[in-house]
Amino acid sequence: MQQKNILYLSYDGMTDPLGQSQVLPYLVGLSAMGYRFWLISFEKADKFDTFHQQISDICERHHIHWLPQIYHKSPPVLSTLYDLWVMYRQAISVINKHPIEATHCRSYLSAVIGRRLWQRHKIPFLFDMRGFWADERIEGGIWDKKTWLYRQIYHFFKHQERKFLLDAQHIVTLTQKAVEIIQQWQLPRPNMPISVIPCCADTALFSPEKYSTQDIEDLRTQLGIKPNDILIAYIGSLGTWYMLPEMLDFFAILQQHLPNTHLLLLNNQVQEQQTAQKAIEQRALQQVHILGTNYAKVPRYIAASDWGLFFIRPTFSKQASSPVKLGEILAMDTPIICNAGVGDVDAVLRQHGVGCVVEEFNENAYQTTAQQLQTGYRPPDGLMRTTALQYFSLEKGVQLYAKIYQQLSAMSAQQKA
Repeated sequence: MQQKNILYLSYDGMTDPLGQSQVLPYLVGLSAMGYRFWLISFEKADKFDTFHQQISDICERHHIHWLPQIYHKSPPVLSTLYDLWVMYRQAISVINKHPIEATHCRSYLSAVIGRRLWQRHKIPFLFDMRGFWADERIEGGIWDKKTWLYRQIYHFFKHQERKFLLDAQHIVTLTQKAVEIIQQWQLPRPNMPISVIPCCADTALFSPEKYSTQDIEDLRTQLGIKPNDILIAYIGSLGTWYMLPEMLDFFAILQQHLPNTHLLLLNNQVQEQQTAQKAIEQRALQQVHILGTNYAKVPRYIAASDWGLFFIRPTFSKQASSPVKLGEILAMDTPIICNAGVGDVDAVLRQHGVGCVVEEFNENAYQTTAQQLQTGYRPPDGLMRTTALQYFSLEKGVQLYAKIYQQLSAMSAQQKA
């Protein structure tokens, strides 16, 4: 195919875990298909010092032109406005030097710039909204809606959200549930060009075939897990959206039914590990293991687990959320225990029978799931992996983005004609 040039705008840093797992793998895959990227991202100083060479090497190998900028955190609001100004100036510099076909805008802040480039330079833009960002800021406690300034900022971005949805040449959401909610808003745009691309997993990295029975037995032995014990794993952050107290309460109920059950918390944040340890001690729980590990070793721990577990706050904004850990755990052919009300998670689990959905956060609901596991219930081997490949494979995500880019390139050609 003829080379196409894409300007990719991200306020998330490529040296952040999110950039490394949910941006770069897509760009690497799309670069192999002939797309060339100019990538503007905002990097936190500490992570940039640690990982910038690693990311630079990846980008150089795959012909991605990375233009990292320094992220500013303070003073609040003003620092973000400054960063947006920097993003715009960098974007203008790129489009003045290179024949950019389209702008890929990751989330709302980037879309502010992408929409302006469309208005002033007629470069089609993709609004990759990720989730209901302004609502996430309120529900996550990042913005205090009781404060006049943050109320105004919230309303500004909800107004911008509407403009992005009306003006973007294509829109990507993470969940079908988000599409249904947007359709309820009845915006004056029939046949809105919108696609669902969930957070995908690297199914080559997260592959059970990489681990032999002996590998799994050795790791379980290291953890003190006996052959007939049950190991349940939670991976990732324990802050903001993730409901550690409720997960521990569920685990306590589960141990009443299955005393040989262990819980593994894989988490690299020292402060979160300390918080978890305190909560465990308060409940006098036994057989809970807290470990830190690097990303490349996470699949091995999932392979050694019988179930994956996560509870996420089921707020309005989380209906547009696609947990990365969902695809990663299923890709390891491991079933999941999770709560209802988060994106398409419970719909996928129910439709394909790849786990247990906890309906409410109370003892009765926990008892129901614990009794189900006590019967020996476990989905058939292979079913979880098949489901992950159907919904969450990185290759499928790359193909979907490529299709959108083709449409935007055609629009760009029409604009130039």
